[in-house]
Amino acid sequence: MFRSTNGGKTWAICGASVIPSGVICIAVDGDSGTRIAVGTREAGVWASTDDGTSWAAAGLTGQGVNGFHRDGTTLYAAANDGLHATTDWGRTWSRVGSALTGVRCFSVVRSGNSLFAGVDGRGIWRLDL
Repeated sequence: MFRSTNGGKTWAICGASVIPSGVICIAVDGDSGTRIAVGTREAGVWASTDDGTSWAAAGLTGQGVNGFHRDGTTLYAAANDGLHATTDWGRTWSRVGSALTGVRCFSVVRSGNSLFAGVDGRGIWRLDL
């Protein structure tokens, strides 16, 4: 991963030697301004609490994570084995929607009291929360 602190004029490596798989998606905690989560091709979620200076595994180990949606304190993850949610930035995860267990999800978004998931070969699923 690379970071620029001058509007993109120059870039420096931050975390590239730590994150073991290609980064697919990114979520930033706009409230803290320093927490970042990345979903990887096959190494789950990795998180930084210091604006990308250091990184640590943050759950869903061994999974491909294809998309995030942040809603308040909840971070939803669309993964290769279904939908997951965390309220502590990856210390703990819970499965969302048992009908999608084992189903590859590519994207997730919440609107009102519904969660929508883009699912491999099965269209868009809506889960009422």
